[in-house]
Amino acid sequence: MHYTSATHPKTGKPEIISFYNMTKGGVDALNEKCTMYSSSRRTQRRCMAMFYKILDMSTVNAFVMYKCYKDAKIKLQSKDFMRDLAQSLIRPHMKRRCENHRIPVEVRGCIKRILRIERATPAKQERLEVRKYCCLCPARLHRKTSYLCCVCKKPICLTCSHKICRECAANKE
Repeated sequence: MHYTSATHPKTGKPEIISFYNMTKGGVDALNEKCTMYSSSRRTQRRCMAMFYKILDMSTVNAFVMYKCYKDAKIKLQSKDFMRDLAQSLIRPHMKRRCENHRIPVEVRGCIKRILRIERATPAKQERLEVRKYCCLCPARLHRKTSYLCCVCKKPICLTCSHKICRECAANKE
């Protein structure tokens, strides 16, 4: 691209240096946008530092592409866009973790609260003859119940369920 030895008439600098000075602001602007809402953390591992930098650059690039999209119904600000992007990336992983029964009940409860998944209401008709331990409560509480979840049919105590009146239950169906 720069094969000639031409110089700038006013400054006397070579053409390649003038071109560099004219285009170097893009890198500075990208670094400024990356540091505004950075996802990086302190780490001794070089590969993690590079991963955080790539993640920051890709979110800025995604936001630039989003701003160029003219048919967007809602124009989000940078912070809101990055929050929505992060939530859309972690939501499938959180759903998978919520379905894993080897994860502690407290962690699954927090995930359900974040994802706004309601806990099942115990069915009044279906009751156990022999009381069993609640599947959601920690084992150290030794909480027994005779109620079953109306969806998955697992034993569930009244403190782990949401109480709902008949009218609301009928409207839900």
